Amino acid sequence: MSNFVDGEVRISEPLNLVSIALGGVLGEKAGKPVSRVRLDKAGIKRYQKTEEGKCLKSFLIATSSIELDLRQSLRTESVLRYRLGKTGWGNPIFVLLMVECVIFLVLGIAMGVMLEFLMLTVVISAFAAVIGLYAAGYIYLLRKNIEKNFHKNFLPRLDRYIDIVRLKQMEDGTYQDESEEDY
Repeated sequence: MSNFVDGEVRISEPLNLVSIALGGVLGEKAGKPVSRVRLDKAGIKRYQKTEEGKCLKSFLIATSSIELDLRQSLRTESVLRYRLGKTGWGNPIFVLLMVECVIFLVLGIAMGVMLEFLMLTVVISAFAAVIGLYAAGYIYLLRKNIEKNFHKNFLPRLDRYIDIVRLKQMEDGTYQDESEEDY
């Protein structure tokens, strides 16, 4: 199972408009255009603390790295290539739950031996197994749905920013609809 998801999305807007919108989604000040983004774990942590990062928390929690590359396909179309790193099995939540699982298992065995009550050992061991299964299922679902979460959370946000930038440029008189221009 690969630790990365690669893909691309075609956006039917010119590169300059999408790059400014991408900069807005990523929290850049003053509409700074962005065409290439690389966020590692530390960058994702910083981004989660921003206003936009808080809105995308459900997506960001599942990623270990994000690489975005914006290119112009046609005059009126852009391509956003992405590479998303999946959270690993070393995720702090997973490790914490597995440590709890081991503690409950050892505690159950110790209490069962000390009290000479086998049923207590079985109940606590079953509880530890449930915690372990929950932890494994949680990480598995995060890893499995990373691309779906990207399309569900990040791209609609980018679309909203594209609309905002387009309206702002129309108000300023700097927007050029390149689909209507003569060649």
